[in-house]
Amino acid sequence: MNTAQFAKSAAMLGNSEDHTALSRALSQLAEVEEKIDQLHQDQANADFYLFSELLGDYVRLITAVKVQRGLLIDSDSFSVRNTNSIAGTEPFPGGVRASIPL
Repeated sequence: MNTAQFAKSAAMLGNSEDHTALSRALSQLAEVEEKIDQLHQDQANADFYLFSELLGDYVRLITAVKVQRGLLIDSDSFSVRNTNSIAGTEPFPGGVRASIPL
């Protein structure tokens, strides 16, 4: 049984009770339980918002790292190609490298 169902049950009991003090106490209990249920819902919404923002930040961070890593790998392979052409070593088909004397 959740809080909202308990509040509804307490309100129904309070309305059907003949004893006024008990009826009033049950009605007050129902009101308090309704407020607690609303508080739980508000907290759940706030937690969900915070979690979704945090998750979004992590996704953006991972994306930025992947992009930066890709740029570094591209620039590294570019500099290796330039170094090879400057040094006179060019890769041959099949992955064999040969040194060309200058």
